[in-house]
Amino acid sequence: MKYSFLVFLCFAVFGLVAVHNPFDRFNAFNLTVGVITGICFGIVYRFMLSFILGITNRKLKQKHGRKEVKKAIARGMTFLLPFALMSLVAAYLLHWTALAGFVSAAFMTASVAAAVELGKLKGKQEAKDALFASVTASLLGIAWNFSLNFVGKIPLYLEGAVHLLKTGINLFR
Repeated sequence: MKYSFLVFLCFAVFGLVAVHNPFDRFNAFNLTVGVITGICFGIVYRFMLSFILGITNRKLKQKHGRKEVKKAIARGMTFLLPFALMSLVAAYLLHWTALAGFVSAAFMTASVAAAVELGKLKGKQEAKDALFASVTASLLGIAWNFSLNFVGKIPLYLEGAVHLLKTGINLFR
């Protein structure tokens, strides 16, 4: 449970940094949309990683149970934390704007660390776990980077819609 909260907190930070606007750093729309987007992507990421590593390790699931396998994957995903902290510092203290590299590196590191944790549970490391984890992380990293263009515009669309509603309401008063 404690690992899950930490992992979703990291994804909330990644979402926050993804929609970061250097000219309006503490905009409520940006903060809310970023956190929600990050957590939603975190759910997808964890599901996909658990699904792929679960399929390739059926015997391990039968021997130790699903719960232990999920715990091992969650322990590996705690390697997202340093990248989340670095991206938060880079965005808000150093005022950097190109932060997608942190997320891609975090996905790759956390996925391979999850595969290593499964290897510890098995008592031996297997290359297939690292390979499947790396491919999953690469695909999800690509999905994250391509979705940034859309996600970055959501706060603008929401603000525009709220402004349009306010204008429409004021017209009929």
